[in-house]
Amino acid sequence: MTGKPRQLRELLDGITRVPGVANREVRGLQTDSRRVQPGDLFLAVPGMVMDGRDYIGDAVASGAAAIVYETGDGFALRAAPVPVFGVSGLRHQIGIIAERFYGSPSRRLVVIGVTGTNGKTTCTQLLAQALDNMESCESTLGSPPSPSGRGNEGEGRAPLPLSPAHSRQGAHEPCAPVQRRESPPDFRETPASPPARGEGALTPTPLPQAGEGGSVRSEPLRARGARRCAIIGTLGYGFPGALNASMHTTPDAMTVQRLLADFAEQGAVQVAMEVSSHALEQGRVNGVAFGVAVFTNLTRDHLDYHGDMQAYGKAKAGLFAMEGIKHAVINHDDAFGRSLLGGVDARIRALSYGIEGGDVRARELRLLPDGLWLRVATPEGETELRSPLIGRFNAYNLLAVLATLLALGVKLDEAATRLSRASAPAGRVERFGGARGLPLVVVDYAHTPDALEKILLALREHARGKLWCVFGCGGDRDRGKRPVMGEIAERLADRVVLTDDNPRHESGDAIIADILGGMNAAPPVIRERKAAIAEAIRSAGEGDIVLIAGKGHEDYQQVGDTRLPYSDRDAVRDLLGEAA
Repeated sequence: MTGKPRQLRELLDGITRVPGVANREVRGLQTDSRRVQPGDLFLAVPGMVMDGRDYIGDAVASGAAAIVYETGDGFALRAAPVPVFGVSGLRHQIGIIAERFYGSPSRRLVVIGVTGTNGKTTCTQLLAQALDNMESCESTLGSPPSPSGRGNEGEGRAPLPLSPAHSRQGAHEPCAPVQRRESPPDFRETPASPPARGEGALTPTPLPQAGEGGSVRSEPLRARGARRCAIIGTLGYGFPGALNASMHTTPDAMTVQRLLADFAEQGAVQVAMEVSSHALEQGRVNGVAFGVAVFTNLTRDHLDYHGDMQAYGKAKAGLFAMEGIKHAVINHDDAFGRSLLGGVDARIRALSYGIEGGDVRARELRLLPDGLWLRVATPEGETELRSPLIGRFNAYNLLAVLATLLALGVKLDEAATRLSRASAPAGRVERFGGARGLPLVVVDYAHTPDALEKILLALREHARGKLWCVFGCGGDRDRGKRPVMGEIAERLADRVVLTDDNPRHESGDAIIADILGGMNAAPPVIRERKAAIAEAIRSAGEGDIVLIAGKGHEDYQQVGDTRLPYSDRDAVRDLLGEAA
């Protein structure tokens, strides 16, 4: 979608002053000088590799109508033949500018933001499957609050927890309105510098009041008629069954806004969106009015970027301070989640989920050979949920999605029925083989210590024979997790094969040496990944399970600056042949 021309003053209102003489029509937005067309606004921001400000001259030569550049580091621009504006913290304003340019698309949608270390992809995919083509529903969360106002741990019909403000207004208050915003074109985002390293204990910092940072237009959290639910996430963007590949879990700020505008134009009613910690730190989702925010869990990941868990958690908590959020769905059983529940703004209606406690709680959980069975207590009553997904961690994903559906006003029975029909996304506990004397082969994206431990524990409960694990660790990423993952694999798997997994600019041998630092005995090392998988499958017997961990849906192997075509899923299909 191309946004309609806007006045420069409209785009920069509240960000910088635009004198009347400098005001002009803007036909497009660009952060890449190579894409500038006559009439575009060029947003010049510094990155880790290149500095957009070095290319201002190129943008002017290509016909840029005006320039906005970053000044926070003391950079000063000499005179230019077009209006120029210096803005400190420009990167975090790009989403706001794009939101205005594309006509506030998120305000015409119900945007569900899902954050956390693990489970984001599965939750967004399940949400989209459950919501897509659903008939009209309305969110009417208005029951009296639980005594605590957060995380009702009782069984049976616990009321939906509301804020103290809502409880004073009385029971059965109609759902508070939701706010919205907008979207941009395919722009190359200049990488941001890593944030300052955080210190202190792992607790969320106090959250700003919802709605800070700009005016908000109200719109009920509802839709009439058939509904489409779009997706933005690791597996791509689009509608269920028709995703376009994406480079990042959460795209750059202008692409986010463009995609939202595209979805609204294509008739979407909801968007299920993965929101990464990088995106929150870098302001990629600024300008998005989220209706629902979902938190899955917080475990070790991305410490090469954030520095420590305190900073990592603070980044995740930032989603719940975004403008327009009306409902928060939070994992009660996660320690950081419980702290997060206590910091949610009083005007946000919080709904917790879990197995040990929560408003949406699995009172019974059975791990079956072919999936999961749960008996779930909710504020709307009890229901049974059967799913082809496997593993206790997927029970949490199912509960998160069920709680989100209830927050959106979907009736309990319909929510459970639709969720029971949903399938696992590609590369997330994806199963191959298992018949004709062959082992069951599972391809999963598990690339963190927590994720690897959870999938191995889950598969152990399903394995009749030996449990195999083929994995490696990525280069240019958190080295500290490598020995931890080695220890986990050795402890929980019967057989381990070490291999490469996106070594990037590091030596594959050095990465494996780090992994071996956490192991007592050295397992086989086969650097060529398909060969490692072949060795495990060849050696495994009937009743065994072979886990191929780390890459999941990825269709490349990153070596240096080169992405070589490669897929675990394709490799397994080739090796198993017709039995796959």
